[in-house]
Amino acid sequence: MHASPTVQNFICSTVEGGADVVLDLSACEYLDSTFLGCLLILQQRGSCATGSFAVHASELERHKLLYKARLEHVLTFADDCPAWIGDSVALKISDVERTEFCQHLLETHQRLAELGGPAAPKFRAIATQLAKELGDIS
Repeated sequence: MHASPTVQNFICSTVEGGADVVLDLSACEYLDSTFLGCLLILQQRGSCATGSFAVHASELERHKLLYKARLEHVLTFADDCPAWIGDSVALKISDVERTEFCQHLLETHQRLAELGGPAAPKFRAIATQLAKELGDIS
């Protein structure tokens, strides 16, 4: 959850700059709802950029990590994880200001709620509560 804004900002700027990004989920055992919503945002923004965004995960990993949020039907998947090109980049997970973080949480959960499915009411409830809290913060 706390890494999500940093990852989203990095990948968005990279894809918008014309690069193709494949996010490898093969080492992940769990993704929280905030990061799932972040993947959905990355997919939607990647489709409008000069670069591209895709996810690499086996069928088993897709089912385990993405099925409950229905993301296995909307994400673009790369069959193979490409070889590294250039140097790796270590992302510094920075603390974001509370209002900005709540905005990120709100957007990720709104996007998940829009997908529908059995978890949509829970995502919608989280988004509604966050919207109320943001109203109190502003």
